[in-house]
Amino acid sequence: MRKKLKNLLNINRLQDLIDHIYASSDIPTGIIERNGDVVASSGLNKLCEQYHKNNEITNGFCQECFMDIERNLESGSKFHLSKCKNGMIDISVPILIDGSYVATLFQGQFFDKEPDISKYNDISDTYDFSKEEYLEAVKNTEICCEEKIQTVIDFLIGISQFISDVASSKYELEVRNLELLRKNEELEDTFFDLISVEDELKERLEELKEKSRKLEEMSDRYRLISEGTHDVIWDINIANNDLFVSDKMSNILDGDVELSSYKEFSNFLHHDDKEKVISKFRDRIKSGQYYEDEFRLVTKKGDVKHLLCRGKVLRDEDNKPIKMAGSIKNITEKRLYEEKIEELAYTDMLTGLKNRNKCTLDIDKNLNEVRGKLKKNLSVMYIDIDDFKNVNDIYGHPLGDYILKKVSKRLEKLMDEGMELYRFGGDEFLIRMTDYEDIDSVRKKASEILDKISKPFRVNKKEFFLTLSIGIAESKNGKTKFHKMLKKADMALNKAKEEGKNKFRIFTNKLQEESFTNISIESDLKKAISNDELFLVFQPKINIKDNYVDGFEALIRWKHPEKGIVYPGEFIDIAEKSGTIKLIDEWVFKNIIIKTNELEKSGVSFDSISFNVSPSTLLHYSTIENIKAILKENNFKPNKIKIEITENAMIDSINNAKDILNVLKELGFAISLDDFGKGYSSLNYLKMLPIDELKIDKAFIDDIDYSDKDIIDLIINLGHRMGLKIIAEGVENYSQYKYLKDNKCDVIQGYYLAKPLEFDEINLFCEVFH
Repeated sequence: MRKKLKNLLNINRLQDLIDHIYASSDIPTGIIERNGDVVASSGLNKLCEQYHKNNEITNGFCQECFMDIERNLESGSKFHLSKCKNGMIDISVPILIDGSYVATLFQGQFFDKEPDISKYNDISDTYDFSKEEYLEAVKNTEICCEEKIQTVIDFLIGISQFISDVASSKYELEVRNLELLRKNEELEDTFFDLISVEDELKERLEELKEKSRKLEEMSDRYRLISEGTHDVIWDINIANNDLFVSDKMSNILDGDVELSSYKEFSNFLHHDDKEKVISKFRDRIKSGQYYEDEFRLVTKKGDVKHLLCRGKVLRDEDNKPIKMAGSIKNITEKRLYEEKIEELAYTDMLTGLKNRNKCTLDIDKNLNEVRGKLKKNLSVMYIDIDDFKNVNDIYGHPLGDYILKKVSKRLEKLMDEGMELYRFGGDEFLIRMTDYEDIDSVRKKASEILDKISKPFRVNKKEFFLTLSIGIAESKNGKTKFHKMLKKADMALNKAKEEGKNKFRIFTNKLQEESFTNISIESDLKKAISNDELFLVFQPKINIKDNYVDGFEALIRWKHPEKGIVYPGEFIDIAEKSGTIKLIDEWVFKNIIIKTNELEKSGVSFDSISFNVSPSTLLHYSTIENIKAILKENNFKPNKIKIEITENAMIDSINNAKDILNVLKELGFAISLDDFGKGYSSLNYLKMLPIDELKIDKAFIDDIDYSDKDIIDLIINLGHRMGLKIIAEGVENYSQYKYLKDNKCDVIQGYYLAKPLEFDEINLFCEVFH
């Protein structure tokens, strides 16, 4: 038997799996047999499929890359990250059947960085591609950052292992089944020959002696066959309903049982199978020659056995049925094994809940059932535990897993009729709701879930308080497919997260419009740096003790070709999620170096220029090396640059933050802790980290005339005791200025003194201020 996926697995199921992977990741995905046959694919890139693979030379590059992938995977590599001469990145992992490399699972046809447009402009000229469409395909090709590539590799290795395990199990079963089937068919053929001979002997009474001798020989052979096979041998006389079954039937029924008629045999049939089995048996006798059926018997001990029954109908010259004979095979172990395989494929091992694969099958089935039926709706609740990463990071994954099990148990108790709970992976769950009155019923249930989960979880005498964020999507009359429902629920979940967590949100068209707007901004943002659309403004920071310009904070702006000036609040979060923030932070750093040099050459006196670095950039493994390379390239000493970090950057990974900040200090940077008092900072963090200054969060300054001013006094006194400079941001009126000056705040910034300045306004401002 050949080891091919197409022979062993349901190709439609594989295609559904590939479609789900593509829908979740937006990365072209596929499975290719070793002979080049495409088993399944989804979302293939127009750049590759329409251009590169349709030109003899560029297709040659594709083939070279593919042969290199196969060589690496053939040698035993768990994965291969390749880049063809056309510039496209592919991630490939092997699919093994019984230890043999038979197919390749890949995600690819993307870039790992912004493509060099001039390069592809030359390619379009060289190979006579339609330039406008070709370059558009280049720009629309997905770009995956290094973190996402690693995530894709881990994910593909897991999926490949799953497919390999299922295919190998199926291959082993098929090999065993083919061998057993061959042996069984040989025995059946011998048996049927015996029956034919027996009937001929009875019809020729004039040759009775000779026939009797032959019949005795045949009977001995029949007995040997019965004793030599594990199967039950049976036959039934159609005329008088006499039934014969071999002794092996006692093993199946867990005890000696006299079965002299089909009716007595049918008494052992499983209640759910009985009507179907009897009906099919009678139909075969009326018309047909061969009989085959699978059914269940209930033994004398009450156990359920799965059987495969085969038989052949013998007819006279008038086509009247005379006898049916055959064999019964006990396939209980095989069926239980298949059920175990299915259980492993569709059950989450940690919580025992149904998993994502089972969820997809169940909901697709539900949607088909309710499609077109009035007043039949289906909703999904996409659930994520807020900040659960902190539990794993602080207390370890074993305790995190234990809490996940406790959360799943509490959620299970909240399931009503028409509801089903699934674990989607990580700290994500999904609830399917059917047969509810209206969307208000879903809202009520979501509120109940939020309330119950917010109650403390007690583990080892310690209480853990968790909250959830829930995104809800509804399919009315089954018209919305599951992958679209999941996307909508994910949008609603992200909205709940953005609005402060511990909330549920229901998908609406308005929310989708916001999402499309964010996608548009994300797409435009990728072009903003190369199109020179970003620029910096500089907000003065004033030393209010000695009344001089202490320095400036560099703030980024985006001059969008259609929307005009776009402020950071409208695109920084999107840049964080898309991974573009690392490129933006690098652009800011390079431009601050340029501006710092220009200011020093012009004679402007200032202490430092500060800028905020995102947590994802700060904690990225390559950040320090990139900074060193930029400093070396520009021959620049960073003693005039101050890096601002937020409290969240520390709380998520305090040890990494400490190590990175110490290196930055050694390089000559000053460090400022931004938004102090807003998050989770503790005195321990302040002692651990090499911080030069604290920036009081703007929220305290806004309420300076109404709130308890002791908090601001405490921050100033605490910072001074630790030898830190204190900066207040967002100072917008004289009352705030006067209070901060009287209470010995060192530096302030805000609209009361100056709005952010264009770079060419800095000289004049400094002259006028002094």
